[in-house]
Amino acid sequence: MQQNYEPKQPMRRLFKYLGNYSGRLNFAIASSVINKILDLMPPIMIGWLIDSVSGNTPTWIANTFGISEPVGIGVFFAV
Repeated sequence: MQQNYEPKQPMRRLFKYLGNYSGRLNFAIASSVINKILDLMPPIMIGWLIDSVSGNTPTWIANTFGISEPVGIGVFFAV
């Protein structure tokens, strides 16, 4: 007869085991977060570009970089 054994604090045991691989784990977590941020950048940049073309340059771009003319905004988005 087999008993259902539930280990105490399984997440703590897992992270204790992963302590040997903490550098790789931190790199994987950081890579995943950066990947999600970069995946969301194209739709956000398209929104900013549409606003800029319609004459409503986002204020943070104008204030931070001092860009208000369309050519400068185009260069900003190209970079």
